[in-house]
Amino acid sequence: MKPLRRVLLPRSSEAHLFCYSFPSLCQISQIETAVKSLNFSMAADDILHGFSNLPLVWNMARQDVRLRYVRSVIGPLWVTITMALYVMGIGFVFGGLFGAPVREVVPWIAIGMIIWSLLSNILNEASVVLVQHRALLLQAKLSVSMFVLFVLLRNAIISAHHMVIYLLLFVVGLVAPSWNIVWIIIGLPLLFVAAFGFGLWAAILSARFHDLPPFFSSLTMVGFLFVPVMWRPVDLQRYREIADWNPLTHVLAALRDPMLGLPPSTLSLAVLGLTALICFGFGVLTLVYARRRVVFWI
Repeated sequence: MKPLRRVLLPRSSEAHLFCYSFPSLCQISQIETAVKSLNFSMAADDILHGFSNLPLVWNMARQDVRLRYVRSVIGPLWVTITMALYVMGIGFVFGGLFGAPVREVVPWIAIGMIIWSLLSNILNEASVVLVQHRALLLQAKLSVSMFVLFVLLRNAIISAHHMVIYLLLFVVGLVAPSWNIVWIIIGLPLLFVAAFGFGLWAAILSARFHDLPPFFSSLTMVGFLFVPVMWRPVDLQRYREIADWNPLTHVLAALRDPMLGLPPSTLSLAVLGLTALICFGFGVLTLVYARRRVVFWI
C-alpha cells in the first residue's frame, strides 16, 4: 500500500478552504488584516509634513496664480469683474422676480457667490490635484496634505481678489459697517478646517475612482440651485424645508450674516462647527486607510 501524499493547494485555495471550514475564525482574521492596514502614524506624518511646509505651499499657490495670468494687466481681477457683472445682472432679475429690494438682494448674492465659488472650486480642484501632480508624488517624498493645502491657498488668494466686490458694496452704501464682522474670525477658520477635510477625501477617493471628478463638477452645478446663494429663504413661497433642513444654508449664513452686518445665529455656528468636525474626521480616516495605496492609484 502506497503512503498517502499531501497535496499542496495554492495559497488562494487554502484560504478559501480555511474560510469554508472555520467561517468565524476567517472573519476575525479579515478584521485583523483590515485593522493592520490602517496606519495612523503615516497619516499624522502626512498632515504634519503638509503644515510644516506651509511657506513652500504658499509660494507654490502664489506662483501658480501668477502664472495663470502671465502678461495680463489686472490678472485674477478679470474673474472678479466677471463675478461683479454677474451679481449685478442676477440681482436686478431676481429682485424683480421675488419682489425683493435690490439693495438687499445684491449684497446677499454677492457674498453668497464669493463663498460658494470658494467651496466649489476647492472641491473640484482637490479631486484632480493628485492626478495632475502624479510625477511629483512618484518621484519625491511629498504628502497628500501638501497638495490639498496648495488647493486651499490658491483659492484663498483668488477669493481675496473677490473681496473687492465686498469693498465696493461698502463704498456704494449697500452694506453698513458693523462690529458683527468680528464673528468672521470664528467662522472663517472653521470653514477652512471643513474645506481641508473634504479636500482630503475628495483628492484620495478621486485618485481611486476617476468618475468622481465629473460627478463633483455636476454636483456643484446642481447643488448651486438648492443652496440659498441667489435666493433668500424668506422669499420662498413653498418648499421652505429646502433651506431649513439644508446644512449648507447654515454654513453660508454663519459667514454671510457677519459680512452683512448681522449677528450669526447659534444654530448656524453650531452646524458650521459640526460640519468642520465631520469633514475633518472623515478626511483623516480616509488618509489613514489609503495613504499607503494612493501612490499606486494615481
